[in-house]
Formats: sequence, structure tokens, C-alpha cells
Amino acid sequence: MASRAALAISTSFMSDARMDSFFPAPTIAHGWVQTLGAAVPFWAPPGYFAPQVSERLRLAVPGTASALHGHAWWHRDSVDHPTALLVHGVGGSAEAAYLVRAAVALYDAGYHVVRLDLRGAGTSADEWDTRYHAGLSSDVVAACNELSRDRRVGDLALIGFSLGGHLSLHVSADAATMSVGNLKAVVALAAPVELAATVKYLARPAALPFHGFVVVSLVAQTLEMIEQRPDMIPCTRKELLRVRSLWDYDELVVARMHAFLGARDYYERSSVAPRLSTLGRPTLFLYAADDPMVPAAVTEAVLARGVSANLHVEKTERGGHLGWVARPDRESFVRSWPIARMQHFLSSNMRSP
Repeated sequence: MASRAALAISTSFMSDARMDSFFPAPTIAHGWVQTLGAAVPFWAPPGYFAPQVSERLRLAVPGTASALHGHAWWHRDSVDHPTALLVHGVGGSAEAAYLVRAAVALYDAGYHVVRLDLRGAGTSADEWDTRYHAGLSSDVVAACNELSRDRRVGDLALIGFSLGGHLSLHVSADAATMSVGNLKAVVALAAPVELAATVKYLARPAALPFHGFVVVSLVAQTLEMIEQRPDMIPCTRKELLRVRSLWDYDELVVARMHAFLGARDYYERSSVAPRLSTLGRPTLFLYAADDPMVPAAVTEAVLARGVSANLHVEKTERGGHLGWVARPDRESFVRSWPIARMQHFLSSNMRSP
């Protein structure tokens, strides 16, 4: 049975869900248009943007000989600016357009910014014989701890997008029982909380173009791994080319690679939903009712069961999946609605820039 505090928070969530502060132009209000806005490379970064110091970081993961790679933009004028660690979604990398735009906005607001490549993704790919998955929060915890040892890093905020948001919610729960460096606050945007339901939702015909894009990206990344280290990948090139869905990919690659019994076992053991009542850091969760990739009805059913007093939820009626583009201009793409909301939240829970 949920505690009184958890029930109070879930009641507050239902009230907050009706408070919509994002109003896109009618011509771009549709959920799929908003979702496309997250993916297009407009202003990523804007042409005017040039960080003072850019550095490739190698963040060790305990128990392995490998490391995650981070792409850091540092300010020169202060050693210990608050720092934002940004985590990409499934099939993406630190170069994803939505991630780079968020990094530009946060850097301009005074944060040091580090964009993380998860294991097997982007510039981290060459270091690993395995790939990230939705429950592998220990990698992100390791990145937080490694970053916190850098004297330039002050208070740390973890900001995750889509699957990266799911991992960030896991890290907030991890922080209730273990050290996570200088981590002060967590933000999760458009995060799935029930993996099986989300994968089923993605398989519907209406989602085929974006579902197909994600699957093609994952298959292409794994084919590259097969070329480099064929003995370490738990499937053949021929099997991989037959993958037609995210479920197929998780069954063939993720479950085998990480010793799950199959895709269903992976989803059940990795979904963050059961841990939302035990978050150890102030956590902001942003989602849109018209998200065509993560079912809002499932999210709301999970939240209504009772959640941690550390979880603050904001819902918009429009926004799609990681979109929240008000108008087709630079300001709306770079300093978007979720950037404003996360900056307000972070200023209340960590030292401001």
C-alpha cells in the first residue's frame, strides 16, 4: 500500500497535469511534427556558438577495463560552475540534435556541460564489447562519480532524454542507497517508465516511421560492432539483418548480451516503475500527453500508484516526444520550454550559475 506522502504526491500530480504552460504554434502542434522537431539538426549547435574550452573525457567504469566518453564544454572564469551531465536516448549518441541544443542553452546559462556517450554508442563504442540497456544505471552512476572528482565540477545535475531519462530515474533511485558524487538534482524528459508497454506502443502502424528509424539506427550500430569484434556479439550479421522491431532487437542482442532470459525478462527487470517511490534526489519528470512514442496513459497509471516525495511531475498537452518547439525559430529550438522548466527546477535544488 502506498504511503500517505506518496498518495499526496500522486494527487498533486493529477492536479499539476492540468496546468499546461506550453503552447506551440498551431501549424506545428501535432505530436509527430513536434517529435520530428527533436530530431532535425536545426541550430545544433547554432552557428554563433563556440564554447571557450571543449574537452573529450574518459570516465572509468569500476569493474571493467573500459570507459564512457564525455564531451565537455567548460567555462574558464570559474573552477566550480554547476555542471549538467546530459544522457541521450535509444539509438542516439552525444551528437543527437536535441542533446546538443540543450547543451548550448545550459552552457549559455552558465553551466559546465558534459554530453555522455553510453557504452557502445558514439565515441564510447570502440571501448566496449557490450552495449547500454535501460537498466544499466551503474554506468551513469560511475560517470557521476568520476565527474565529481574533477575540481571544475561543482554541484551536478543529471539530465536524461527518453531512454536516457529512464536511466536518470534509476540513478535517482540508486542515490537513495549509494554515493553518486556531487549529484544534487535529476531531470527526466519523455522517459518511458514501463518498457514492455512502450515497446508494444511503438509497434503500432502509426509509429512505423519513427520506430523504423530507431531500429535501423540500433542495427547499424551493432553491425559496426560485429565488423570490429565478431566473436563478442551474440548474434550473426544474418540474424541482425532480419530484425524488424525493437522487441526483436532486444530479444536478439540486449537479452543475450546481458544474460536476460529474453526481451520480456529484460523489460520486467529493467523498468524503473517499481523504483519511483524511492528516489534519493529531487527529480523533475517532464512529459507530453501527445507523445507518439511513449504512452502517456501508461505513464499516468504508474504515477498514480504513488511516487516519492522527491518526484515533481509536469505534463503538457502538446510537445510530442522530446519536441516542445513553440515556433520554427532558433530561440524555440535552443531555449525551448523544457530548458526553461529544468532551469527553474535546478535553481531551486542546486547552486545556480
